[in-house]
Amino acid sequence: MAEAQKKKTAKKKTASATPKKDAGKSAAKKPVKKAAAKKATPAKKKPASPKTKKQQPDGKSEKQPQAAPPAPRFKTFLVTGASGFVGTHMVQLLVDKGYNVVAADLVGTDGGKFADLGVPFIPVDISRKDSLVNAFEHVDVVMHIAAIFDYTVSWQDLWRVNVKGTRNVCEAASEQGVKKMVYFSSCDIYGDPARIPADETTKIRPNHNYGESKFLGEREAFKTGMGRGLDVAVLRPAALYGPGSTYGAILLINLLYKGMLPGIPGDGKTMVHMVHVKDVVNAGLFLAEHPNSSGRAFNLSDDTPVQLERIIEHAAAVLGFKVPKLHVPKFMAEAMVPLVKAFARATGTSPLFNEDMLNILYHDHVFDSSRIHDLGYELLVPDVIDGLSESLEWYKHHDILKRNIAFKRVRIKELFQ
Repeated sequence: MAEAQKKKTAKKKTASATPKKDAGKSAAKKPVKKAAAKKATPAKKKPASPKTKKQQPDGKSEKQPQAAPPAPRFKTFLVTGASGFVGTHMVQLLVDKGYNVVAADLVGTDGGKFADLGVPFIPVDISRKDSLVNAFEHVDVVMHIAAIFDYTVSWQDLWRVNVKGTRNVCEAASEQGVKKMVYFSSCDIYGDPARIPADETTKIRPNHNYGESKFLGEREAFKTGMGRGLDVAVLRPAALYGPGSTYGAILLINLLYKGMLPGIPGDGKTMVHMVHVKDVVNAGLFLAEHPNSSGRAFNLSDDTPVQLERIIEHAAAVLGFKVPKLHVPKFMAEAMVPLVKAFARATGTSPLFNEDMLNILYHDHVFDSSRIHDLGYELLVPDVIDGLSESLEWYKHHDILKRNIAFKRVRIKELFQ
């Protein structure tokens, strides 16, 4: 949805049909002509940050708080990655709001679950543009959620789906008369943020493959999508959680629950910013309907960044496991990575963790979401502890933590969300 990135980047090998990762970064550094952003309003007292070479074409001035349009502007939405964690919640929200909805995902995913909602399912592979022919007919808005979200997948696969796939969606949607697209990106594009909290003007410097692929996906959305007449808005969520999630934060909690981690990463004081899936899908719909969201990117996090140790302690209290007393320093965790990878290869499983995952656990990740709030969006789950309580109870009720999700070999089609 990472601190040894320089070594990792040097090892990247790219297939002949796939641009090299370094080439993607080089392209990202080309200067882009854009209107200069106006200075922030005095009330915010934030210095105007100079545009970086990787900054998005997002040069509109900040708006004063304003309400969203009183009535829907669009009728029919298509959701890519509809069978995944975020996609499932997105489809349900749109149905509940009374929109016409089309669900799209890979062949072989559980498209039948949408029948009870009265939602048609279209099998597509966004990495192949020919599979998108006629997929967007009579669609007003595309909620582009489909992506590979995995820190251990090869760069070739990430590029094929998260970058090329986004380009294909933009081209096919524009050719078939779609009016707007909301691209679901990630705050991972900031890497270890150049400043805390990171807002949308903070330098974009992804330091792992997944973050890089989402940044390049943003570029495709703005360049290809808007270049072909689509209105495009980008949502950058912080670490996602909520009922249905089986990756990200829940993996750490699952490993601790099973006693498979020797201790808490670092001193436990790392600041973590998260966001509930309810807010991710509601904010996505808000941006789809708001006329002033086009051509802009928006961070999304809850109101309460907390220390990693507090999240672990709260999960332990709800789930009934003991909090480890040992604190694992970063150098020790890094030394374990080769052993973890060797075990994964020998057993045909996914690594429990790698360098990219460790980077997230050992560095502060705090974000400023005032831009989307200035536009009028209000959080549904502002406090992560309250939201986690609900989510952890859901995991208990469905026996999720008893399943071996940490060792599961996840196929590419199961990573779409």
